[in-house]
Amino acid sequence: MEEKLIKEKLNKISKVFSALSNPWRIYILFFIYKKNKISVKELSNFTGYSQPFVSQALQRLKAEGIVNCERKGQKVYYQVNNLEILEVLFNCIGKELE
Repeated sequence: MEEKLIKEKLNKISKVFSALSNPWRIYILFFIYKKNKISVKELSNFTGYSQPFVSQALQRLKAEGIVNCERKGQKVYYQVNNLEILEVLFNCIGKELE
């Protein structure tokens, strides 16, 4: 594999892990996984975090391709886009959160 391509892939991996370095973003990610598809307001209600906090966390997760969103009218629903990331997290912390 070309060195430039390797560096690009390593940079992407680093950004994904950086996005997951915040425990609150991981907590939000698990809520999304449990609910399959959820709005910012619902996430805010379930987690107790403010909507701006949740929105900021979601934007970071979305920027790294960990979650994606779908707009339905006025609401935006988020879902996990990268199940492999969850598999890595489950392997790190154990299956008890499933």
